Amino acid sequence: MNKTKISLLALLSALAFFNVGCVSSVGDAYSKAKKSISGNQAPGAIALYAQVPDKDKEEVTALNHELQITKERKILADLENARDDLQQERSEYNADRLEFLAEEKTYRVHLAKLEAIDRNKLGDKITNIESITDVHLDAIKVQQKRLKLDSKVSILDVQIENIDKDVKSQENKIEQLLSDG
Repeated sequence: MNKTKISLLALLSALAFFNVGCVSSVGDAYSKAKKSISGNQAPGAIALYAQVPDKDKEEVTALNHELQITKERKILADLENARDDLQQERSEYNADRLEFLAEEKTYRVHLAKLEAIDRNKLGDKITNIESITDVHLDAIKVQQKRLKLDSKVSILDVQIENIDKDVKSQENKIEQLLSDG
């Protein structure tokens, strides 16, 4: 039994030794096959494929159709990912915007109190005017920041809406491909 194992091992070693020179030609054959499969077909490969029976061509056509559907689904996934990123960004801006809006309304409440005090001639007139002016300016600064965020949120809303349209279009395209298959 050991002689059989040794003989088999020697035979395999010899075959491996003689096969070393063939590796580069196998690599070349692999490259040629890969090119013909990937669409970089040589004119000879196109002529050979034309001779393939229709039954085998139907299988290739079906696989090509599946490939097209997969590519379209990838496009859809990329669109949905882009939309999700924009929605996340919008949520962050909107949270900041609402924070500024709350701060702005707090200033407006404080301003209304100061104006009521001044209208009723309570406290020192000069101090009242200075306080009203300071609070009003602070409210305007916060309002300015909020308005910038309003703009960003509105722009993101438009971008999200546009991507939603693209997503719907892509979904329809995939449905059409599925119904054609």
